[in-house]
Amino acid sequence: RSRPPCNRLASERFLSMPSTRHFRRLVLLTIALFIVGCNDDADTTSESPATNLQASASDTPDTKNVLGIELAEAQRLAESKEFEAAAASLYALMIRFPESDEAKLLTAKVESARGNLETSIEIAESVALKTRYGTDAVELRYRLLEKIGRHQDAAETLLAALEVKPEVTRWRREAWRLLN
Repeated sequence: RSRPPCNRLASERFLSMPSTRHFRRLVLLTIALFIVGCNDDADTTSESPATNLQASASDTPDTKNVLGIELAEAQRLAESKEFEAAAASLYALMIRFPESDEAKLLTAKVESARGNLETSIEIAESVALKTRYGTDAVELRYRLLEKIGRHQDAAETLLAALEVKPEVTRWRREAWRLLN
């Protein structure tokens, strides 16, 4: 048996290992991004416009009124089947009011009407179950999962929701139907 030359082994090892120079650059970049991201003393003028918009929206006393008016407009657009305009309005609302479960639920319904069922399922999942919109979000999510043939996921959605809201007995029957 003959051994390959030493140069060949060294080149094979070199090709199979990440470049040390690139690795060092990646580590330095990660550290720099971490330091920049953790800088609490940063001037607010360097923030993105969406962050400034969100901060200004949550600071005003009329936040509920603004949210209500814009949600009503988005609802009107959705009811008149102007789904593209409604979706654009709702996504802007979700950026400004990320905690609004009503905006999330309406966005999920609009995405469902647009035919984006997977997106609708994901958005509906983000609605907190303990809010007044939680029940509707679970209903929408499990029906969409059932519609696309993911019966196991639909049943699991209902069973998880039953742990929080055991008084909704129809979910138990629906989960049983989906599993059988």
